[in-house]
Amino acid sequence: MPTRLPVLWSKAVGFGAVAAVVATVGAFASFLAGQGFLDGTGITLSLSDSGVVRSLLSAGVYLALVGVLGVDLVALIRSVAGGIGVLVVSLMLLPAHVGLLLGPLKNDISPYLPGTAGDSIFALHQASDTLNPGAGLAVFGGWVVLAMAGAAVRLKRSIAVGPKGQRPSVAQRPGPGGPGDVSAKR
Repeated sequence: MPTRLPVLWSKAVGFGAVAAVVATVGAFASFLAGQGFLDGTGITLSLSDSGVVRSLLSAGVYLALVGVLGVDLVALIRSVAGGIGVLVVSLMLLPAHVGLLLGPLKNDISPYLPGTAGDSIFALHQASDTLNPGAGLAVFGGWVVLAMAGAAVRLKRSIAVGPKGQRPSVAQRPGPGGPGDVSAKR
């Protein structure tokens, strides 16, 4: 049985790398496809415009980090549905509702929330109340690292350690076939 932490690291790195490539290709493809619809309007942009390539590359990085954050949250909570729920709340619902809950503190807290910091990574133009792309990447990356550290601690604690630091035998481990398994007693 492989140890859990290397599996977590490999899942995060593998998924992050694949997601970065696919998301970056998708960002460029959708930008170029959208050019046909926007041609002739006053809002059209080209790849040579200032910040467009950086924004498209950053979109791939952002989506890869969102995927890694999802992997981390699932490992931390030990539930796929719970991890997805926390991811949606932290990226979408929390930034939308922080102004309602913390009116005067909104400008002090909002830029550092995962969703707002993540949005600033690929923003083409920086709003006055958001972080610049580099700072947004640092803050969002910090949230990803924090979730990864939490998942690592959770996985480390969940491994039952027997006497002298050895892992317990299969018969001593909780779960299927272990002492608390009611299906084995039938």
